[in-house]
Amino acid sequence: MSNYYNEASEFAKNHILPYSKEIDEKQEFPVKSFEEMGKAGYFKVMIPKEYGGQGGTLEDHAAICRAFSKECATAALCYMMHNVAVMTILVNGSEELKSRIFKDVVENKWTEKYGNFSDSCILLSGSCTIAKRRSC
Repeated sequence: MSNYYNEASEFAKNHILPYSKEIDEKQEFPVKSFEEMGKAGYFKVMIPKEYGGQGGTLEDHAAICRAFSKECATAALCYMMHNVAVMTILVNGSEELKSRIFKDVVENKWTEKYGNFSDSCILLSGSCTIAKRRSC
């Protein structure tokens, strides 16, 4: 993904927009869009290369969020919160926590291991809380 904004815009038209109205009307988590984000590698954009991620920048993250938000603010916000959790683990997590969580995210296996997407997001948030509390 070299041109994040254009690629994310195209992705959003195909994998976010089709579910946008229903997600907002039902006030649901964007499960189908998140499944596709994982397959496309968006969850590993902000994970450093030494952990198998893409080592993206905040500008890359912002470009993807802007593109996603054009089609569905809910999906964009959920994606943004994923990266907030990633950055909290990166800054405050122990090496063991980083290696374990980032490996699962990079391999797109985090929902297999931790349940559905909303449960997985709670787990990532919990990992962030643990990392912060322990000052790892």
